[in-house]
Amino acid sequence: MMPRIVRQLLPGLLSVVFAYSCLAETAAFEFDGQDYFLRSDESGILEYLPAGETFSKWNTLVSLREFKGVDDAHAYAAKLLATVKSSDPNAKGILLKSGDDYFVDFLIFSEEGTSPKFAEWNVWRIRAIANGLEAVQYGRRFYKFDEAAGIEINDKREKILGELSGLKSPN
Repeated sequence: MMPRIVRQLLPGLLSVVFAYSCLAETAAFEFDGQDYFLRSDESGILEYLPAGETFSKWNTLVSLREFKGVDDAHAYAAKLLATVKSSDPNAKGILLKSGDDYFVDFLIFSEEGTSPKFAEWNVWRIRAIANGLEAVQYGRRFYKFDEAAGIEINDKREKILGELSGLKSPN
């Protein structure tokens, strides 16, 4: 059994430890005016979320992937767009090129029966690097997809494309 003084002090001590751990965490990078923190590093895919967001219900996400031994950025980007369109008949998307970078810009919708329902806008930048390709993804989920969401996408598209061009892996 825990002594009474420890029971009284424990909640405050845990709050201090939690607050310190949150403050001690350093953002990996800033993107679109938000700090992003590494939340997953599985199978060579680095996924970042803003503070307070989780994979169960996120609003924005940035991921970084490298593909060794793959050297055709255009073919990879075209295959990504074809896969998106074949997996979601309502998907809208386009393949863009800027310099040596290829961008896949698409909008997908959650499957019927998914809860919560959402629309997800993604922009991927794919470029050749030494020994392979680098793919950087920006994802934005809308749990209410309406005219305001469409306006946000159109207003942010150019800025997001520019920021993805300059984003370097923080690791």
